[in-house]
Amino acid sequence: MKEAPIRLKIFREKPRLLREYLPDGGKLLDVRGAAGFFLEVVKELGYETYGVEISEYASSFARSQFRHNVITGDFLKIDFQRITSM
Repeated sequence: MKEAPIRLKIFREKPRLLREYLPDGGKLLDVRGAAGFFLEVVKELGYETYGVEISEYASSFARSQFRHNVITGDFLKIDFQRITSM
């Protein structure tokens, strides 16, 4: 994905905003997180990250490029115990 560095840069420019709305540490679930760029930045800030993405391509990218715990599927049909046991 050629635009990966640009997308990461965009999210990395927003850490103040992330810190304002997220508690320190903990777990974060990103629903429809696409290819995992937001999860990557949040992971760099010390969070345990999980994701649900309907696109097989995007969720596969997040798993292979960033090693995120992202499953492919419909958010309304997800077994959340499956996510945390990845």
